[in-house]
Amino acid sequence: MCGGTLWHGLDKSVEDLRLYCRRDPEALRLLDAEVGAAPPHGGARERDDQADNVSLRHGNSPIYALRRLKRDRPDLADRVVKGELTPHAAAIEAGFRRRLVQVPVDDLDAAARVLRRHFGDRWADLVSRV
Repeated sequence: MCGGTLWHGLDKSVEDLRLYCRRDPEALRLLDAEVGAAPPHGGARERDDQADNVSLRHGNSPIYALRRLKRDRPDLADRVVKGELTPHAAAIEAGFRRRLVQVPVDDLDAAARVLRRHFGDRWADLVSRV
């Protein structure tokens, strides 16, 4: 079971429920509509409470992204609940996350293809400046 808070007396966290309902867009929409906003900024920053290497307590989960959107960008949170955006895409649009791509390090040709796909023909110029 995920380490998140158990939801309304159920024996499952919201993350577990989203995983269970991942193939049912309507169930996901209903779950996302019930998720509350993130608490106000601040609070204790205890290293033992760290969920992963991304941030304290909440990491990079879709639920945390949605809660933060509900707190700071309700317009984008509404679009997530309606199914128009994923929590990740909305967080990128809100500026909470950066868009990242994976570049293989064991195959130079594959790395070049990834860079060209995302940066166009400017990729060689970008790499040469590093």
